[in-house]
This record gives sequence, structure tokens and C-alpha cells, in this order.
Amino acid sequence: SPNMSLLFIAFFSSLFLILGIIRYKHLHEQFSGDHDLSGPQKFHTNNTPRIGGLGIYLALWIATAAAFFKETHLVQLILFVLLSALPVFAAGLVEDLTKKVGVKIRLFAGLLSGILLLYFFQITSIRLDVWGLDALFMNIWVAGVFLAIACSGLSNAYNIIDGFNGLASMVGNISLLAIGYVAFKAGDPTIASISLILVGAIAGFFIWNY
Repeated sequence: SPNMSLLFIAFFSSLFLILGIIRYKHLHEQFSGDHDLSGPQKFHTNNTPRIGGLGIYLALWIATAAAFFKETHLVQLILFVLLSALPVFAAGLVEDLTKKVGVKIRLFAGLLSGILLLYFFQITSIRLDVWGLDALFMNIWVAGVFLAIACSGLSNAYNIIDGFNGLASMVGNISLLAIGYVAFKAGDPTIASISLILVGAIAGFFIWNY
């Protein structure tokens, strides 16, 4: 069965890390604050830190460290997820701090994350159960290009809905809960556990974001 303790470790780590970001925002808001209150996706009324994702990412590393003592078989897979996500995370963090990272760079970061995902998880084909497409996706290059574009598109899709309090994080958690449920029903506790760890880290952010 999925390991619920790692979910709570990720949740409370995220909760308190982001509480720290908010509590001590006066130390970093000149770099991390969102001073633009007039954009179409701006719903806050005062200067608000933009670096909540840092709390989520660090919370996942804490949960990974905890997994060393509880669920060692999860450690490598979670590390693969974190390392694959690093280009997108880094581009997003730099954008949050400088507001100067262009769309092309963020698109490239998403493509790079997709390529790393292929490499770490040794994905050589994709099956969609769609006649004709499955034969095409048996080719590693076609599958690789498709997955890299899909990863980049997904991260940018979440970025588009980000801004409305809690929307992107809740959509992410609904998606992860669906993946976790399917994995549980399919008898894959590893994927279910990883999904729940991600849910915990995002939920800790969601409370403060809302």
C-alpha cells in the first residue's frame, strides 16, 4: 500500500518552509516579491512572494531524505523525478527572482526536463492504444520528441493558469490523486506513493497560497 507517512512529511515540510518564506518576506521581498498588482492574473492586493515553488521543491528533497530510512526503493525514483524537473524549476525560480527569463528559455527548459525524464527512466516507446500512433511511437526518436514536447507543454499549461489563488496547485493535486488512484487499483504502490508525496508537498503550499 502507498506510504502515507511520507505524504505527511512532505506536507509539513512544505507548510513550514513556506510559512518561513512568508514570515521573513521582509528579508527577500525586494528580490522575490510580486510588485505588479495590475496584471490579468493578479488577485493579491499587496506585495507577495513569488517563490512558493521553492518550498515545494525543498519539501520533496526532505521527503526523499526521509525515504532513505523508510522506503529505500522509492528514493531513486523520486530523485529521478526531482532531477528531471530541475531545468523547469530552475528557469521558474530565476524568472520569479529576476522577471527576465523569456518564453523561449522556459520552453527549452521544459524540453530539457522531458529529455532527462526519458533518460533517467529509460523510456524508449509510448503506448496510447490508438491505432497507427502506437506503431509510430515505438520509434524511440518519435517517442522522445513527443514526450519532451508534452512535458514542456504541460509545465507551460500550469503556468498559464497560475496566478488565481490555489488554482494551479489544486489542479495539480487533482491530477496526482487521479494518477495515484489508478496506480493503486493497478497494483503499483510505488507510483501511488510518489503521487501522494507530491500531493503532500503541494498541499502544504496550497494552504498558504489560498
